[in-house]
Amino acid sequence: MKKSFAMSATAFALLFGLAVPIGLSAQVKTAPPHFRHYKLAGIGTFGGPDVSLAVEPIAQILNKRGVAVGEAETSTPNPYYPNGNPFVGGGAYIGHSFSWHHGVLTDLGTLPGGSNSGAVWINDAGVVAGISENGEIDPLLGFPEGIAVIWKDGKIISLGTLDGGYESVANAVNDWGQVVGPALNTVPDPYSMLGLGTQTRAFLWENGVMRDLGTLGGPDAFAIYVNDLGQIAGSSYVNSTPNPVLDPCGSYALNVPTEDPFIWENNKMIDLGTLGGTCGFANGLNMRGEVIGQSDLAGDQAFHPFLWKQGKITDMGTLGGNFGAANWLNDAGEVVGDATLPGDLVPHGFLWREGTMTDLGALDAYPCSDALAINASGQIVGAANDCVQFEHAFLWQDGHMIDLNVFVPPGSGVVLEEADFINDRGEIIGYASLANGDEHGFLLIPCDENHSGLDGCDYSLMDTPETATAATTPLTAPILSVGPSSRFPSSLRRRARRGPLGSSSRLIPNPSLADGVQSSSRGAGGRQAGFLRDSLNSLVGAPGRCVINDQTNKLTGGCVWSNSWFCWSGHSSGCPVGAQARKPGEGACHQDVDTDWPCTP
Repeated sequence: MKKSFAMSATAFALLFGLAVPIGLSAQVKTAPPHFRHYKLAGIGTFGGPDVSLAVEPIAQILNKRGVAVGEAETSTPNPYYPNGNPFVGGGAYIGHSFSWHHGVLTDLGTLPGGSNSGAVWINDAGVVAGISENGEIDPLLGFPEGIAVIWKDGKIISLGTLDGGYESVANAVNDWGQVVGPALNTVPDPYSMLGLGTQTRAFLWENGVMRDLGTLGGPDAFAIYVNDLGQIAGSSYVNSTPNPVLDPCGSYALNVPTEDPFIWENNKMIDLGTLGGTCGFANGLNMRGEVIGQSDLAGDQAFHPFLWKQGKITDMGTLGGNFGAANWLNDAGEVVGDATLPGDLVPHGFLWREGTMTDLGALDAYPCSDALAINASGQIVGAANDCVQFEHAFLWQDGHMIDLNVFVPPGSGVVLEEADFINDRGEIIGYASLANGDEHGFLLIPCDENHSGLDGCDYSLMDTPETATAATTPLTAPILSVGPSSRFPSSLRRRARRGPLGSSSRLIPNPSLADGVQSSSRGAGGRQAGFLRDSLNSLVGAPGRCVINDQTNKLTGGCVWSNSWFCWSGHSSGCPVGAQARKPGEGACHQDVDTDWPCTP
């Protein structure tokens, strides 16, 4: 019997609710001889409009068995909207964690009493990590509590919190069942990494016990990754002394202490240092104990991707500009990310291998690009965009980039916007927009020897190469407009529209897609884009996120992260003193995709 998990164009159309023609291979454009044809499968919802994937920093949302995880909306209105938990389910519809395998979408459910849940990570054993509401209201914050959970053997398990706190999220789980993430305690903290008034602490959960990993000397830390050796990567404040200038880490308090990346091993948290600036954070960890991330240079006016291994931090450089970030690395130490070209107006995805950074280029109609993930074979996926709004998912291998939309049936109205992760079998997961504007997930399965017998698969090689644009693509005006930073769970928002309880930063030159901590209909959270997006936004003078008085819900005029150099001074024209915050549960006024100015006079 032929395998059925890679759906035909007809099944894809049914899943997305579209009438599209059959026969993908006949519609495929040409590409280099080494590219395979792919089967396209849709990942739908539980009746609501959108799917959310954990993509910021990049998370393993597709394991080696082809099981995908994320959050899918139901058709049931969210009873807490618009004041829902910003870590999970803050949208207009209730959203549940899902797993998808062989074309079957499974609702993973929530903790008893909870309405919303979101999956962040799946290990190769099939254990899923994430967050769920538990039916209780956080007495400190006034919105539904969100608790770190795992789903294992068909059951949901609460991991709890630390020191009486009410919020936590599981960011990653290794194949031994060790889980890491951040949790809030109840100790007041003016520099809270999550901007919620109490300390954020990194945790390790194993054998039913949650453990506080401590810090590098400051009040806050959070954990992002854990490998199968039990090593953990994250970032931490190194002291409690606020820096006298801008906040380069894009946190929710002005002039926060210095933040450094760490690796935790042998029961000890090790400071990896920075490239000279006051902000650095980890974005990835492999089985060799190598850590990647982003760090400010001295003076905090530029930041570069870094690689840490064997006790040494290395500046990976850029593509000629001042900014760059590393997004993912494989176990061979190959790193992908994005960096700006000379002039800092155009970012391109890069591959860093054995000390050399290679510009991956972009697509003909989409001159900006970002590389998000790389597998063991060196295949790279990401998104290219027009540097203003529209984007297309890409696959890069052996020196060539292909637009993955060549596998979409013409006339369907479906656009594969972003390829977020690729596993070692070459299967690709990402976001697709439908003709009606809804966001669903997609899976592309290669027609190769590892996927024999797929119904309708074309196993021939593709013929001639598509071309990638050169790094010198001309642009006529500054077109970067990138969204605010955030530190919310990686499971719960789309790219710049979603982000982890962890730190990552990546250029998103896409104003219509940028948002901060907005509780949108697609989930809550927001990518922590950090200094990269914020500093580049100074080119267009976008508004900043504003501090409010927690008692009156009125704006104070202060800015807790920056979208412009002026906002970094602590003041912004977008933060009028005395204005009312639009969404009290979020504690801020900010710009997002749904409204121009979500606060009232």
